[in-house]
Amino acid sequence: MALEAKGVSRRFFRKTGEANFFNAVERTDFLLPEGTLTVLMGRSGSGKTTLLNMLAGLLTPSEGQVMLDGTDLYALPDKALSRLRNQRLGVIPQGQTGLHSLTVLENVAFPAMMYGGADATKDAAALLERFGIGRLRDARPSELSGGELRRMAIARALINRPAALLADEPTGDLDDENTVVVLEALKDVAREGAAVLMVTHEAEAAAYADRLFRMNAGTLNEVSRAE
Repeated sequence: MALEAKGVSRRFFRKTGEANFFNAVERTDFLLPEGTLTVLMGRSGSGKTTLLNMLAGLLTPSEGQVMLDGTDLYALPDKALSRLRNQRLGVIPQGQTGLHSLTVLENVAFPAMMYGGADATKDAAALLERFGIGRLRDARPSELSGGELRRMAIARALINRPAALLADEPTGDLDDENTVVVLEALKDVAREGAAVLMVTHEAEAAAYADRLFRMNAGTLNEVSRAE
């Protein structure tokens, strides 16, 4: 599996200021290899989330291509892109997300059943156990702590065994203990063969990285390789 950005950039238009546009991401080439945890750091507003959303098939680049195993994501019709994103790309968005009308178990199983797939209850339950929240399978998201919600989000993103896992600030508002739990979980997913990208502004994530990048004003640079 290879998820690759080829010459992608993203320009946003605005009505105020001296210029009527700004580049959130400058022209960028970026390869996300399998079996690797890639950490992308940078301040808020540096373009990290914009790049992640382009890689995830959620935001069309202004120029360039995003390729998954030779398929140009943004050359696909909307329905085909949605199906590919559901089946092959796991996304952990910022914030504490969940469908509050569903139980924790149902939230995790839901992506596997969106397109008429088989009952994924057993797989969802196994993922909840793996991330230490199996006892909460019948709870609602509103009953979970921040760390528990993040672990639910990771389990949900993994239910379809995606080729790539893309996590946007997954430890953003967690305490130290839950930060370690989430970082170790992402590292484990990479060890199992997935291509994992974590976008963060938290320095402690660097210790878990196989590859470390920094983004500043829309420009991406590799700054070190973790041992």
